[in-house]
Amino acid sequence: WWVQVRRGSGGGIGFHWDKDEDLADCLGQHVHPQLSTVTYLTTGGAPTLILDRCLPPDPSDPATLRGPCGPTAWLSHPRACKHLVFDGRLLHGAPPELAAPAPDAADDDAGGGGVRVTFLVNV
Repeated sequence: WWVQVRRGSGGGIGFHWDKDEDLADCLGQHVHPQLSTVTYLTTGGAPTLILDRCLPPDPSDPATLRGPCGPTAWLSHPRACKHLVFDGRLLHGAPPELAAPAPDAADDDAGGGGVRVTFLVNV
């Protein structure tokens, strides 16, 4: 588990597959969690976009990383205390282009403004 704080530019996060980073770095093995979770602690920042695409069997070959995703995608806009759970094998990120404009600090009862704060757990 970890807490992530993103400020500015919509609080975006590049697209990625969750995996055991130590195994990937040391042995080149890509072991994904059964479930990936995002708990939004603020209402600000970019939404989470989950694409219907798993990591190909040989991610070292750039050609296998190209191509279309499946027919389904899911979009979750940040809202304080909202909890999101999805298949840990799927490609996901938080594109800043999809972030809602940050509200005025005086109008933001969630305390986040344009800041994206999440509590993340992979199981």
